[in-house]
Amino acid sequence: MPKPYFALNLDVVGKPCLVIGGDEEALEKSERLVEAKADLTVVAKRALPELAEFLERHGARLVLRAVEPADIAGKFFVLNCVKTDPELSAWIHAECLRNHALISAYDQPDFSNAVMLGLVRAGRLRITIGSNGSSPGLVNAVRKALERVFDEEFARFSESVAEQRECHIRAGATPKQRKVRFKGQLKEFTIEGRIVYPKAYRKNLELGVERRADGLWWRKEPSKA
Repeated sequence: MPKPYFALNLDVVGKPCLVIGGDEEALEKSERLVEAKADLTVVAKRALPELAEFLERHGARLVLRAVEPADIAGKFFVLNCVKTDPELSAWIHAECLRNHALISAYDQPDFSNAVMLGLVRAGRLRITIGSNGSSPGLVNAVRKALERVFDEEFARFSESVAEQRECHIRAGATPKQRKVRFKGQLKEFTIEGRIVYPKAYRKNLELGVERRADGLWWRKEPSKA
């Protein structure tokens, strides 16, 4: 049963944050924390060269060894990207709770009190996608689909809209005037799309296949009445 998380954005500016792990997931999460101006440390037994280069370029710390209690002490937010060691994840979770730190363990909701949402960046727009930790694969698929929609042209458009708003503010326009002008700017703006579902999913529906309470699929037998 997925946890009913409360979605919000987190202010980590200047706050001590820790990423545990050195793979692609750790790199992506490190990029997001650096963008949010966190005081970042990464601890990993091994780290991708791209991760090491990124951290050095942005002045973040990389410690190449196993995580220790002192790494977690005093941290505001911890991201555990190691999902192949349940005992380690359980220990990290317990240490974070003991230190009153937020902990997000990738694809391990039982060892988290926070979850990272899928993030789409397009200019100044940020769209987050979540499944309460129940389906990170689906979140990733939706994120990639939205990235194709909110492409480089949309990024330029979003920058243009933001710049015009700033111009109105500098010109002394009132909030009411800005609202009217903004509405005019977006008068012809629309988003159109459709969802293409997997063939197997459609076939199951056509065959009368249903999902049981235990999560398995079964085919309904026609009534003999």
